[in-house]
Amino acid sequence: RNGDRFGEQTSRSYVLADGHFQINDKWRWGFSAERVSDDTLFDRYDIEDVYARRGLFDDDRRRLTSQLFAERQDDRSYVSISTVAFQSLRPWSDPVTGAVFRNPVTDEVIRENDAALPIVAPLIEARWTPDTQIFGGRVRLVGSAVAITRDEAFLNPFLPPVEGVDSRRASGQVDWRASYTTQGGVRFEPFLFARGDAYSVSDLPGGGGDVSITRGVATAGVDVRYPLINSFGESGHIVLEPIAQLAISPDSDLDPRIPNEDSLVLSLDETNLFRPNKSPGFDLYEGGARLNLGARTTFDWGDGRWVRTLIGRSYRSDPENAYGPGTSLADTESDWILAVEAQPIEGITAWGRARFADIADFRRTEVGVNWDFSRTRGYARYFKDEFNPLVPGVRREDFEAAGEVFVTRNWGVVFDGTRDLEKNLWRRSEIEIGRAHV
Repeated sequence: RNGDRFGEQTSRSYVLADGHFQINDKWRWGFSAERVSDDTLFDRYDIEDVYARRGLFDDDRRRLTSQLFAERQDDRSYVSISTVAFQSLRPWSDPVTGAVFRNPVTDEVIRENDAALPIVAPLIEARWTPDTQIFGGRVRLVGSAVAITRDEAFLNPFLPPVEGVDSRRASGQVDWRASYTTQGGVRFEPFLFARGDAYSVSDLPGGGGDVSITRGVATAGVDVRYPLINSFGESGHIVLEPIAQLAISPDSDLDPRIPNEDSLVLSLDETNLFRPNKSPGFDLYEGGARLNLGARTTFDWGDGRWVRTLIGRSYRSDPENAYGPGTSLADTESDWILAVEAQPIEGITAWGRARFADIADFRRTEVGVNWDFSRTRGYARYFKDEFNPLVPGVRREDFEAAGEVFVTRNWGVVFDGTRDLEKNLWRRSEIEIGRAHV
């Protein structure tokens, strides 16, 4: 109380706000506003739900997202229009050692530069499925457009800033898929896919200036499935489903002047094994001839217990230069993909997924368990990846857990922690006594 003050008197503030408004049965709009005056404010004070989802897009850990959006949806169409801006609270750190970079003069922590984060305005996405079939199949039309602005490029914080690349893209896409089942139970699903992209790119490095680029991609293929079902007991059953997918496209010829904004994190797993184009966005696409093979199984005992599995891999006629080596999609043979999910008892779900070249060479492993009972809920997860797509050559190994345990009806313990097993440090650790929200 009677001590000497030091430093300048200052104030700190933050905004975590959102709103959602239903215009009618099809239209809604909303916003989120997330800003903070001090990069360390949320570390100094206990503020709940800082990184909760408040709009169309999830918050990344230690990045705040402000967005304005409108959506329309009915049984056959969807459209969204949004703008998004970011504020980073992340420190710059060495990807190998994890050491945080500091200003050599002031010894202050150097944080990620907000000027290098994009401003997305606007992002437009639309889908429409006509009510009538064409040539016996379902048709879907997709439209997408986005404008991305960056003041600076992501570089080493000790180097002089470089002007960022601005890009605008408009895409139109048409999908056709039909389904036929033989008397023997084999299901054939032929598909066609065609897309056109138009890019306008500004401020290219090296004096590239402004360019306009157009391109097109088309894919034809077929899915073949043969589900085999065997019942046992009164309500239990087993389903075994071999799956094969053949897809053929012209070889990818990607223009290096097109910035890759929406397909930076790409890796083969069970979610995209049977996608004709495994890129999550528009900036990359998969070319050439490829064959995806696998099998799904389901064991259901009819009493709440079940186990689901998937195993498979992808083959290509030629290497794919569009994908990096860590994706497992660049060579003529991919790694094997294995995924398992099980519910041994009600309230507990266990899962695991792996990517491996052979039984002694696991490239990626992830296992976890979720639980949800009357007085406790949460999850625990172990993750190991021999190849980080964002930082090549850097291995990642984590353990994380979060949950709550209520000792009485209203009071309990809440915990949340992430342990970096590769660097042997806690990236996040929190534990507190909490009261149930009534």
